[in-house]
Amino acid sequence: MPATDFAKNFCSEHARQEEKLQQTPDPETLAAELLGDIEDFSTADSVNFFLGNLVKQLARKRIARRDAIALAYLGQLLLNSLPTLWKEIEEERDVAAGHDLLQGLALARARAAAVAEQQSPEPTTVRTNPS
Repeated sequence: MPATDFAKNFCSEHARQEEKLQQTPDPETLAAELLGDIEDFSTADSVNFFLGNLVKQLARKRIARRDAIALAYLGQLLLNSLPTLWKEIEEERDVAAGHDLLQGLALARARAAAVAEQQSPEPTTVRTNPS
């Protein structure tokens, strides 16, 4: 609806509000355009992709400056958290690898004990003659 149509139906203040409302993109569409195929923010590449989309939306004036600033700050926080996230993941892998190693050692010991038991000579009974 052109601005002149708003002026016919509303006072000037309400016409501006209605025009602004008409220009506001659908939040779901905007979110889809910002996020794309991002499933999580666990890589710098995914955060960079999001920030790039944010810049595009801001340049097209499809997102408010204040919202863009808040989202950019959140992107910065995500980027700053990545080294800690990857350190935690590495520590979890190390713990899991250590656990797997201990399980492997215990299993190897149990097998070795079973083999040793099978290979040991049967105990013989010694008979003594009562004299």
